[in-house]
Amino acid sequence: MDLISANNALIAADSRLLVPWMKDRSRFVNPPFSNDSRNEDCLLKLGVNKLPIVALLKDYVLPLPSTLNTTYWQHFQPLISAIAGMASSGDATSNLVPLLSQSNIAADGNCKLQKACGLYDHQDEIFISAFRHQKEARFLHKSVQGYRSFWLRVGLRHRVQNFIDPGDYLQCLQQGIKPRLGVQDIHTDPHIDQDSRTVLSPLTAPNSNTQRFGRYDWLAISQERVFISRTNFNAEPQYRQDTMASVAAEQRILRLLDVVAYDHVSVCWSQISFARHQPTREVLDKVSGNGQPKIEIVWRHLQHMKNIARRLRRHQIRDFLTDLALTYEYLHAHLVDSMTGFNLRNSAIWLNLDTWDHQIVLLGDIKTSWYGIEELVLSSSCDAGPIKAVRPGLMRFEKLLRSLGCHSITYPTVTRPTLHLSSSITNSLRKLRSEEKLVDITYSTEGRLIKAHKVVLAAMSEKCALQFSGRWTSEDLIKYDEDDDPDDFMSYHTVSTMIKYAYEEEIDWKEMEVSDGDDAEEKAAKLDLLLDLHKGADCWLIPALKSQVEDRILIAGRAFINLENVIEIRGRAELVGAKEFERMCAQFIETNRDVVEKVHSEKLRKGA
Repeated sequence: MDLISANNALIAADSRLLVPWMKDRSRFVNPPFSNDSRNEDCLLKLGVNKLPIVALLKDYVLPLPSTLNTTYWQHFQPLISAIAGMASSGDATSNLVPLLSQSNIAADGNCKLQKACGLYDHQDEIFISAFRHQKEARFLHKSVQGYRSFWLRVGLRHRVQNFIDPGDYLQCLQQGIKPRLGVQDIHTDPHIDQDSRTVLSPLTAPNSNTQRFGRYDWLAISQERVFISRTNFNAEPQYRQDTMASVAAEQRILRLLDVVAYDHVSVCWSQISFARHQPTREVLDKVSGNGQPKIEIVWRHLQHMKNIARRLRRHQIRDFLTDLALTYEYLHAHLVDSMTGFNLRNSAIWLNLDTWDHQIVLLGDIKTSWYGIEELVLSSSCDAGPIKAVRPGLMRFEKLLRSLGCHSITYPTVTRPTLHLSSSITNSLRKLRSEEKLVDITYSTEGRLIKAHKVVLAAMSEKCALQFSGRWTSEDLIKYDEDDDPDDFMSYHTVSTMIKYAYEEEIDWKEMEVSDGDDAEEKAAKLDLLLDLHKGADCWLIPALKSQVEDRILIAGRAFINLENVIEIRGRAELVGAKEFERMCAQFIETNRDVVEKVHSEKLRKGA
């Protein structure tokens, strides 16, 4: 054992930090002397220098040897254990983590040392799946994996707050999964399908792992061929299966940029393969294609649909027509792109049928009713030689056909004459009466005149028809004044209302209806109007008006009659021919005879 002077000697904070390769190893006091606190105090008093952890590592322990032989390896694990403990306990200064992050202290599975940022988190399923066959080069040596929290602090690649770093993820794709998918027969790798599913999960399952990916990250990711094509087509319509299998065999691995959402399978299944693990809609929206097929692909698919129609079977018609209609609809929905990419003017790709109902359409028509755009014409009711009118089944895509150059029959523009709508006879007669033109009969009552046309009144009233028939002397003025003949008197209201009725004008029933606020006098006045009008309708033999008037009386019957006036009103009803109302009054009197007679007797006594 060599002896050194105290003022030239050094003490380490932890004996595990004393490793064979450290600089000036001979200056450090052997552990037995430095581990005991009493010995350490004595040594410090003698002038031995105790080095801080950062200084010890920086000036004496680091850098570690590039290769650890068997001897060195025995000291490596205790060294890492000591450093990790100091870093986690807070004994280290703030400079410790940056120092260790820049140093080659992380041993991989091959016992080679490198910076921690060169290795991946050994507990992350995505990293494990991506680098399953590169464990030794990509992950920490198992003997030091237990210090995971320490390695994370000094740079081990991991997800921060569950967000995967875009650079790390791109490495998983480029150097992990992609080389494994590139082999001729990927089935020699028993884990490839599950590993692929796991690595692609940030792209195929709804999550927030990719929120920190930027535009250029997505651009780089979209270029990598890491999506396995579907190979199981048992769930597809039968007539698709062979073609889809053939396409998938040619396009085994896809780029995200080329992946088309399965939602669009009907419009492009003959041209492209589909990913076994479908990216989410949010991910597809990040790349230029947005998960939609390019228009040129859809045009080629349409040609394929036309070609396979010759081999179609009856039970395949429904699926075929569904796919074809969706293809036309896709082109219709992307009209501008469809016009730009259209170069199939002479290709017979348009199925011109009267109906697309699979239960009705004939298989022979599907095979023979294909035409080019220049063989079809819109707005035509019939075929003309080689030119075929667009049938109802295809007509729903009229805008698409027109935009692609399908001709349309043009009809000359004509100017239609201005239509003069004639007035009804009744309106014309009303107008003539209001203007007093051609009126030939006048009625006088209560000092007022009412003029009308005999023919109108004769059409309404049987009495007027007989009166104006020529059997009797025809008068131009008929009086209903009370002074001339009280029995024949009819009020101005009654005569004018009947003449309005003859001209089909609106009758103002409102003025004759009883309201809740009417007193006895107002009710009596309204009943007088109705009974007088009933008398007129009965006199002029107008049964329709007569029935309407009596109906109005009966509706308000209870409001019109009472113990005091019922006998008088019954007499008036009988006089004017209101039979139902007269019967109602009679029943009231009979039902309440004792009271009615008592009231009437008292009334007669007072009158005497």
